[in-house]
Amino acid sequence: MFKNLDYISDRYDNIYKKPNKYRCILETRKGEIEMKLLQKLWKDESGQGLVEYGLLIVLIIVIAVAALTVFGDSIAALFGGIDGQVTDAAGAVAGD
Repeated sequence: MFKNLDYISDRYDNIYKKPNKYRCILETRKGEIEMKLLQKLWKDESGQGLVEYGLLIVLIIVIAVAALTVFGDSIAALFGGIDGQVTDAAGAVAGD
């Protein structure tokens, strides 16, 4: 049983650990393919517009949150005043 494992281990060493001209060619070709893929992805600008729209949306949200944080109390008072005027007007119309 263990003799078979030794054979497999020796076979692995012969194939993968010793220099092999075919393995070198395959590894070089694999590196070239990966490099061409990276160059293609680097030059590709098709998703750039989507990213820019996303950044604009994030910027608008940040500005809106900052504005509500700074002016939140005055906006609440403004709408409270409008609510009071509408309620008074509705009461005056209903009282007539």
